[in-house]
Amino acid sequence: MSFRSIILMIMLCVIFWTTVSSSTGINSTSTDRLALMAFKHGINRDPLGVLSSWNDSVHYCRWIGVSCSHKHIDRVTALRLRSYGLVGSLSPHIGTRTFLRLMDLLKNSFRGEIPSELGGLSQLRVLELSNNSFEGLDLYYNKLTGTIPYSLYNLSALLAFNFMSNQLLGTIHLDIGIAFPRLIGLTVAYDRFTGPTPVSLSNASNLVTIQFQGNHFIGKVPRDLGILHNAQFISKAGNQLGGNQMHGTVPSEISNLANLDMFDMSANRLTGDNNLYGEIPPSLSASQNLLYLTLSNNNLNGAIPKEFFNLSSSPLLLDFSGNALTGSLPMEVGNMINLVALNLSNDRLSEIPIALQTLRSLEYLDLSYNNFSGHIPAYLRKLPFMTYLNLSFNELNGEVPILGVFRNAIMVSVEVNYNLCGGIQQLNLSICPTFSTKNKKKHLAIKVVIPIITTTLCLSLLTLILIVHRWRRKSRKNVPSTQLDNSQFKRVSYSDLHRATGGFSESNIIGVGSYGSV
Repeated sequence: MSFRSIILMIMLCVIFWTTVSSSTGINSTSTDRLALMAFKHGINRDPLGVLSSWNDSVHYCRWIGVSCSHKHIDRVTALRLRSYGLVGSLSPHIGTRTFLRLMDLLKNSFRGEIPSELGGLSQLRVLELSNNSFEGLDLYYNKLTGTIPYSLYNLSALLAFNFMSNQLLGTIHLDIGIAFPRLIGLTVAYDRFTGPTPVSLSNASNLVTIQFQGNHFIGKVPRDLGILHNAQFISKAGNQLGGNQMHGTVPSEISNLANLDMFDMSANRLTGDNNLYGEIPPSLSASQNLLYLTLSNNNLNGAIPKEFFNLSSSPLLLDFSGNALTGSLPMEVGNMINLVALNLSNDRLSEIPIALQTLRSLEYLDLSYNNFSGHIPAYLRKLPFMTYLNLSFNELNGEVPILGVFRNAIMVSVEVNYNLCGGIQQLNLSICPTFSTKNKKKHLAIKVVIPIITTTLCLSLLTLILIVHRWRRKSRKNVPSTQLDNSQFKRVSYSDLHRATGGFSESNIIGVGSYGSV
């Protein structure tokens, strides 16, 4: 190979390496530049001309308000645009600047929602968005940790506050209802929050949705929730991460929420229980739009009030399982013709009402772990949409049907009802006793004849006793008296007898007996 060829190859390698290096540099920094340009395009008004410097004539690390890292060259670490009067919306591309540690947009006029992409800023340490016009803060399903920055509570114009399914902890600010008076949706579910439920929520009178489930909240259910007349969805249920530990009674004031669709105060039996006690308030029947009511796994007791089943619109789901409810299910349950799911398991109920046969929309029915007895109601096999029926752990007896939901062993459970028999083979129950037609007739005759004969004998015996008793009474009245009337005989003294018999001479003896003579 000639010297000239070697020189040419070296030059080509240098050119190639320079190209690759340049390309790599551009790729490593272009994301930040594009994100900044997207931010600029979201601004509708810039009264001070701050963003006029944001152009290709100057490197973006020298743009007003932009700071870059010294360690990671050309990576944006801070965005400071406080009090510049900027008007517009916050671009979702802001979340692509992974090295951003500080963002200060205080005292501007940003509108709309705060992008959920902010949750991707894993290095972010300072976020200042106060004194703007943001209407939504939606950061669900990210990997946010730590506590909610106090500065967020200065966003008084917020309509939605959503931090669901992160790893946040600490308490929810007790004045959150005062900080966000226009709030419509509040969702802090499935995190690690602790402390009481803020009573100030009643100040946010426009609240429609309140979701606190899946945390570690404690204390009583605030009664002032009853003044949130726009509320449609309230959930403070527990979950497998630990569960809320609410206690006290179910506030009767909840009945004031005429627009309420869902009320969930359930807990998780395995890891934590709400500790609501007392009876189910009959006044809940005033919540005429209630579609979902879940009060499972608490300590509620007493009977289920019949007034509750007088709702003008039938709920779709009722779950009272895992309590200490007693008595029978009121016949008024038959009014809930739109009911799809009914869970009364793990209570102490004792009678399955015939009124359930009117619930033609029922798909899910769980009556397990109660005190139900007697035969399985025949109407259960006629419910057309039933796909799950659990009757296990009761005291039912007799033959299990084989039609309807009972055709499928996956859909039905009758375990630990020791006096049940029959059913489909997959249920593994004993065979019910069978009788031939002749034996059935004989058995029926015996069942009919024996009571008739027994009754006839008893009546005959009773009649005989009455006749004998009356005859004895009549006989006693007709028997003459055996008492001697001494007035019919003359009195004779001993001396007269002695003289008349010649001193009781043997010549006057009439007869002699074993013990004397006459």
